[in-house]
Amino acid sequence: RQDPGSAYSGVISIFNDRLRRGLPVTVLGDGLQTRDFVYVGDVVRFLLAAMARAPAVAGQGFKIFTGRPHTPPDLITSPAAPL
Repeated sequence: RQDPGSAYSGVISIFNDRLRRGLPVTVLGDGLQTRDFVYVGDVVRFLLAAMARAPAVAGQGFKIFTGRPHTPPDLITSPAAPL
């Protein structure tokens, strides 16, 4: 539900908006840059689990990721593929 017109909008919301409206999608550069997209529900589950372990994890930093890189063309050519 991210606003594709926002200056802070991510590539997924921009691509989704353009594809829904039948507009072309522009990939900048060579299209080989990768990102690790994490579903927000997975982040929420992690945070809830961390809070359940407080104060044992208090003050610690965590990186939440899938470990699966995706390129912009991956998002365009496989819209139904799970990230």
